[in-house]
Amino acid sequence: MAIRRVTREHVQYLLLETMPNDMGRAMVLSARTLLSAAFSEAVRAGRIQDNPAAGIRLPAAQEAAEFIMPNREQLDALTDGMLRTGHCACGSCACAACVFGEVLAVSESSVRDHVLRVG
Repeated sequence: MAIRRVTREHVQYLLLETMPNDMGRAMVLSARTLLSAAFSEAVRAGRIQDNPAAGIRLPAAQEAAEFIMPNREQLDALTDGMLRTGHCACGSCACAACVFGEVLAVSESSVRDHVLRVG
């Protein structure tokens, strides 16, 4: 496609619809920066009137999950349960393949009435 035919809608579709399906946020941010710089240079060179990538805002990044550090008693209870049953003491999985870090990342707000709510 000729540079003069690229519209803001084309760039938005690329950055907001196409790329996020296949790439991470950092790659989309890099692509936006590169496209904006390239189109800015084309404007300076007189090849196009306006930068179609200018001002396109990406959605806010999703916040990371809360990560808490368990105290000694919590770690002991967790590991004791894992040793006794052969799987995670939280009961959220039925196999020994439960990732220990995922169990530790569960916040207190995920537990209601002594039941772990996942998802």
